[in-house]
Amino acid sequence: MGCGSSRESLRKEGADNYWLVDAQFLPLEDWEKITEKLAAAEANEENAKKVAAELKAHHKWLSDNTDDKANAVYNRYSVKDAKAAVEAVLTAFNTATGIAEFALAPATTGTEGGAANDGGAADLAGAIATHYVTSAYFRHAVRSAGLKTEQGVSHKDHDLKTAAAILATAVKAGADEGDFFVGGHVSQADFDELTESKENKRAIWFSGAVLGHASEDDAKAATTDGAGSKGVVFKYNGKGLKNSDKHLVWGSFAQIENIEDKTGYHLVTLKTPSKEAAPSAPADGAAANTPAEGTTA
Repeated sequence: MGCGSSRESLRKEGADNYWLVDAQFLPLEDWEKITEKLAAAEANEENAKKVAAELKAHHKWLSDNTDDKANAVYNRYSVKDAKAAVEAVLTAFNTATGIAEFALAPATTGTEGGAANDGGAADLAGAIATHYVTSAYFRHAVRSAGLKTEQGVSHKDHDLKTAAAILATAVKAGADEGDFFVGGHVSQADFDELTESKENKRAIWFSGAVLGHASEDDAKAATTDGAGSKGVVFKYNGKGLKNSDKHLVWGSFAQIENIEDKTGYHLVTLKTPSKEAAPSAPADGAAANTPAEGTTA
């Protein structure tokens, strides 16, 4: 992996840089050696309360932040915008599930703003998937937590690790298949990793769930304005959970077929590796996606 230890360290630090989390990948050999991966997590009432507690801890962490810079929160968001996003998600989850713990005000019963759905906690996975698509801040916070879990990075109290595990479980069960395009930013070190992986026919891994757009044009909209990073669009064919016109794709592994320099970004075309071409890649993609028993989110 070239400068393996330094790149691995930078990648772990990148989990707290919300410019980099959308397109963050791992070299497959790194993923294989990590013992703590996203464990299966169902959308039950116990886990719903954990999600609520994490969201509230995140809101409190933001409320205690007095930095007024536009990129005060994880190098990308203002405190005001981040708080508004978390409050919107709490309100939506409260309405979707009827679980009172999602309300910021303790007296709220979970039915304000409209009748709660009958499904209770069963509706939580769908609500997480929906807001992963519609709320950029929530998506980055969830993906950050999932990346930390899969890289063995210690979580902070306000990390949304349970939401990440619930989403990954739901997306893994999805059977929608097709081309998808993942847009985002990578560091220069990771871009060098992509180039070397292409030359050496090494596989890469997208941990957890990534947001796959229906078209290259949709994905490239996410490649603009990345501070100190390179815009990339990954093109791949695989399975996942389709939400509206988006694929939320579970942990795809692939080889790099081509890297094309386009106006303002690079298009990285991926393909499923063969066992002969990439001996480090599992022959069975489902087996690679199966979290180790006894791991935690």
